[in-house]
Amino acid sequence: NTIREPDPLPGTVGNGKKKTILSVSRLVPRKNVGTTLAAFSRLAAEFPDWSLEIVGDGPERKKLVRQAASLGIGNRVDFRREMSDPYPAYANADVFVIPSFFEGFPMTVCEAMAHGLPVVGFGTCNGVKVQVIPGETGALADGVDPAASLAAALRPILKDAEMRERMGKASNFSNQVIFRAWEDLFLEAVSVGYKPVSLTQDQILSYRLAEMVGGQPDITLPTRKSY
Repeated sequence: NTIREPDPLPGTVGNGKKKTILSVSRLVPRKNVGTTLAAFSRLAAEFPDWSLEIVGDGPERKKLVRQAASLGIGNRVDFRREMSDPYPAYANADVFVIPSFFEGFPMTVCEAMAHGLPVVGFGTCNGVKVQVIPGETGALADGVDPAASLAAALRPILKDAEMRERMGKASNFSNQVIFRAWEDLFLEAVSVGYKPVSLTQDQILSYRLAEMVGGQPDITLPTRKSY
């Protein structure tokens, strides 16, 4: 999949006026937005020049607003309603956070990367961990203590502007990059040629189940036949 290109294409991360952690999400329990609030509350005193912006709407909105107030960060969190075009929010942000434990291949991460944002999420989320390269394009929290680990993953990125810039440049999800990746894949397929692999239905189901549960199936597939 590709996404609409930012216009203009991003240069440096953020706009230089304020430092913002951005989250774009439906406000429903499975999106785990409350963990982002809890993590930011652990960082707010240490980083007084940072704010958290949450773009999205949903049934948990009032609960999350109350949570922010109870954590003492109500004046540091900007709850935006759902936006028909969230691109201006990405363009004005410095870091993107996605706190979900379960995602397929979230397009918000692609959009954030297209805007040159470092992305921070959980390594236990299969969708996110295939998009984010820890130390290169962002960071992945271990999720053992969700709020504490997310805060720990964010901290070095908030501290270091050069790191954010480097990660942002590496987080290039522009159409040119994706088109080039597809072209490389097709060229590789042509060079390898047709080499069928025979799998039984049980092998396919076992592989897909392991992939969904663990992300990296520990299953040995049959060796490709050479022709």
